[in-house]
Amino acid sequence: MATDQAVPAALTVMSFNLRYPAADAHPWRRRRAAAQAVINQELPALIATQEGVYDQLQELVSGLDDRYAWTGEGRDGGDAGEFCAVLYDRRRIRFEAGATRWLSPTPEERSRGWGSSHRRIATLVDVTDLRAGRQLRFISTHLDHRSAQARSESARLLRRWAAEGGAAVVAGDFNEPPDGPAHRLLCAAGSDEAAPPLRDAFAADVPRAGDDVGSFHGYRDRHLGGPRIDWILHSAALTALSSGVSQFRLDGQAPSDHWPVQAQLRWLGPDAGARGT
Repeated sequence: MATDQAVPAALTVMSFNLRYPAADAHPWRRRRAAAQAVINQELPALIATQEGVYDQLQELVSGLDDRYAWTGEGRDGGDAGEFCAVLYDRRRIRFEAGATRWLSPTPEERSRGWGSSHRRIATLVDVTDLRAGRQLRFISTHLDHRSAQARSESARLLRRWAAEGGAAVVAGDFNEPPDGPAHRLLCAAGSDEAAPPLRDAFAADVPRAGDDVGSFHGYRDRHLGGPRIDWILHSAALTALSSGVSQFRLDGQAPSDHWPVQAQLRWLGPDAGARGT
């Protein structure tokens, strides 16, 4: 009989565009409890967030029973601007190292590139899955909504950065459906990219919830058949067990203008992520 150590529990990951605290009909003070509730219900080990600002992220984590910590840097430097913060469950995940890189020709500098409408960033976090004893690079990102060139060039960067860490998950708001060029640049095998391709957890032949629902809903009642612009991609060291778009509401209130997306992943053998497999 296999032990828990030999077959670790599935690694649940989530991507969640929180929407910044806009002065609109759905302010953060109304959405905060719903955002906390969906995380407390699903209990993902790792969460890639987008658009959160510093005070908003602090408030979010304060309602998560001291289970989660977060890391990241604002796109305008330090605590300024929107974050692509990573939340991690301290009972399952040990933080090892992290960095913020800008999606531009000069990733180490606070910058923008390729006609991007805003500074765009990726938060790279190297962690250890304590149950599996395996190391993982987890990347949270938010691609530009206007410049197709910026999305494509950002995808090239992300694929390379994912390969630096061996096993990897890249999750975020890609502002493009999965039939677009950014997805192909990240996931296509045999492309001119030197780094190995990633795999879309939603493309696997596994149970999927909310298949008919786009991940961006804009507070409409339902967004059937719309684009899934929020993705969870993973390297060959992992395989998807299930995936889904969560249409969670608390007392009728959606937590954001995006639905959270999540996937359950399972570790494969230690050689599964090697180049060429």
